[in-house]
Amino acid sequence: MIADIARETGALVVSTNDAVGKAIETLGRKRIALLTPYVDELNHAIRAGLERRGLTVVHMAGLGITDNFGICNVTPDEIVAFAERELAGRQFDLLFVSCTNFRAVEARPLLMQRFGVPVVTSNQATIDAAFDAIGVSANWPIAAAA
Repeated sequence: MIADIARETGALVVSTNDAVGKAIETLGRKRIALLTPYVDELNHAIRAGLERRGLTVVHMAGLGITDNFGICNVTPDEIVAFAERELAGRQFDLLFVSCTNFRAVEARPLLMQRFGVPVVTSNQATIDAAFDAIGVSANWPIAAAA
């Protein structure tokens, strides 16, 4: 579909799914914690996609939200608190927070600080891919400070 859109419009096209895969691949991390606002049915599909990329999902959790407006109403502080509850004591080397309607990109700096691992969000990865497509650096940290 992406190739079709690009061909029909003559425009550069960015896929969030591909952008997330590239962001994770660039970081070279294999043990992923996955957090979403979604129900388990969607979470399992995301997990399967990550596993097809050769990644190990060591923990997966969703908030069970089915309403799009409900997803966008979750605050960054609530996302951090959700992550702290779900990931306490777990070992992982990258956190992926999925959903373009979830305010995870705003929570990302606190998540990186709290867990000390790179954090990929759907929006951050898509923004990076869009900048990359036009030859511009997004110029923000992709990994937690050492």
